[in-house]
Amino acid sequence: ILDCDINVDDDGKGSLYINFYGYVFMGCKDMCHEVDHSEQVSFSLDTKSGAVTLCFTYLPEREPDEI
Repeated sequence: ILDCDINVDDDGKGSLYINFYGYVFMGCKDMCHEVDHSEQVSFSLDTKSGAVTLCFTYLPEREPDEI
């Protein structure tokens, strides 16, 4: 994460941008592909405890694996 992708206000709240590549494997060579992911994550800092709290817009969900 580049410094220019991190913003922090004086009150300890801010955001950062995360960029990374993912690979989707579909079981068939012609369907597999790379995907560029980018997301902004908000956070807050507690300077007394040293805690960083990340705030996401949604939590990823998935179906249970079949047995």
